[in-house]
Amino acid sequence: MKTTSETTVLKHSLHSFARALPVRGAVVAAAGLCLVTPTLVGAQSDDFNDGDDAGWSPIDPIRTYIFATTGADVPQNTFTVADGKYRLQAAPTPDPALGQGRVLSLREEVYSNFHIATDLIDWDPAVTNAMGLIGRAGTPGPQTTRGYVFGYVSGMNYLDLVRLQNEGTRKIADNVILPITLTPGRGYRMTLTGKGPELTGRVYELNDLNNPIAEIKVSDSNYTDGTSGLVVFPLAASVLGAGDATFDNFAATDRERPRAVIKIGDFGERLVSWPTYEGEGFTLQGASSLGAGSAWRDITDNIFPDLATDSLFFDASESNYRFFRLRKAGGAN
Repeated sequence: MKTTSETTVLKHSLHSFARALPVRGAVVAAAGLCLVTPTLVGAQSDDFNDGDDAGWSPIDPIRTYIFATTGADVPQNTFTVADGKYRLQAAPTPDPALGQGRVLSLREEVYSNFHIATDLIDWDPAVTNAMGLIGRAGTPGPQTTRGYVFGYVSGMNYLDLVRLQNEGTRKIADNVILPITLTPGRGYRMTLTGKGPELTGRVYELNDLNNPIAEIKVSDSNYTDGTSGLVVFPLAASVLGAGDATFDNFAATDRERPRAVIKIGDFGERLVSWPTYEGEGFTLQGASSLGAGSAWRDITDNIFPDLATDSLFFDASESNYRFFRLRKAGGAN
């Protein structure tokens, strides 16, 4: 496999990871107010409850290479759907010259702007595996796969976001050491978003999908579109060993769900804002109370653009509404 001074093959990809302090995310909200955020809409999704991986393309790079060079068909990877979860396993490499074992499974949908998510369910914390999401993927195969990989590194408990080029990783961001140690079996939501050259990877606890445990943001314009999916490969002292991780609840769409933010302005005004692109097709609604009898009303007047932040805002100072949400045409919040 090819190595240059700028590119390291996967078996050496640990060297592309540099440690950095964790980044915490938060939503600023005024006291006494409430936000109701929408779920992903118009996404391709798979909860694996149907017992198969239809719609996925399993990728076994070492098997492909061995077959192309020797004619022998020697599977290296295992793709298992069981109990509503998707387990990807890579056998230890049969030859270190081929790089470490690695396993991918890709969707067929192609996106330019994208938002992909999955729940990382299980792994072996005693070994060092990188596992997570790949976006804008293309030309899958030995020495050809490209894309952006956002992964959790087990055993060392950090996140990284790298550019994959010809199956080699190129460093584009400092990694992020997690402020807590992730626990196998508990489940964590991982997301990767691409909006133009801007890339954002986040990890959440499943009981709080509004505030990430940590995130990585970076700008890289090398790839403008591609497919998405899941990836696992071993690193560090485990590099010649196996790769193994279990996922659930994969979803892909062309934009992140819009989040409304409520804050107090410089003059005490109550401002509700949300991103323009992500909020396309959504309507701001307000209510004076919460509960089964709440009357949600569309808010269409006095909404203004903020060109500096590519967002829209509503001044709620003079309104009777205390609670706000974004509602998608068709009824999804």
